[in-house]
Amino acid sequence: MSIRIALASDLHIELSRGPVPIPALPADADVIVLAGDITNRYHKTKNQFEQTFAAFRRKYKQPILFIPGNHEYYGSHFQTLNQELPDICQQFDITLLQMGYVDIKGVRFFGCTLWSDFLLHGEEEMPWAIQAAQRRLADYRAIDFDDDLIQAINTRELFKEHFKWLKNALDECPSGLKKVICTHFGPDKNCISPEFEGDELNPYFVNNLTDFILDQTPDMWLFGHTHFNVDYPIGKTRIVSNQLGYQREKTEFNPELCLTI
Repeated sequence: MSIRIALASDLHIELSRGPVPIPALPADADVIVLAGDITNRYHKTKNQFEQTFAAFRRKYKQPILFIPGNHEYYGSHFQTLNQELPDICQQFDITLLQMGYVDIKGVRFFGCTLWSDFLLHGEEEMPWAIQAAQRRLADYRAIDFDDDLIQAINTRELFKEHFKWLKNALDECPSGLKKVICTHFGPDKNCISPEFEGDELNPYFVNNLTDFILDQTPDMWLFGHTHFNVDYPIGKTRIVSNQLGYQREKTEFNPELCLTI
């Protein structure tokens, strides 16, 4: 039995004006995966999530899987939004995958934001990578966390939590199910556009999980975040993104993309 997966991420609907712009994804897809940075409350009203999810549900009747990205938390308190999202998603029959999984037609979809461990270039470079991210990225000025703004060290700890969950969930997956990992942050250095080669922020955007992928052999790993679209193998695993990005960018987003597994 095969399953058809529509994939979209980094729509950044919060930046749009007028009606919620929902992409025309394949009508014959069995499931839709929204891999983060779909919308947030930073530029819009408090009910921005409700408006966006309602628009998706009006347009599509098939299962919709939603994985929060970093931008979902902009304009919100991190822990509070994590408490609110399950009820918001349930209201529109959308499956929230934040350290969670769901089985559809013989495929287990694993989902989490993942975040980054800043180890793309190894332990020695990690402190510099953390400092660069803290200094340059809006995440650390736009997301409340506990009683302060979120810090790069907080997101590194979140990575550890999400990665531990993912490893355990994969280890416990029945052998008869196919496995699709859905994260917002990328799992491999090749998830970044070559134009950013050598950029000090790369360790924030992606992780170096090649050995993990080769060991676990999931069928697919779907991601977003980098505003760079790829489709390539690591061993037996297909690494895919389909990101819209910002209006000024040329990401080659393909609304008709449908992945078969």
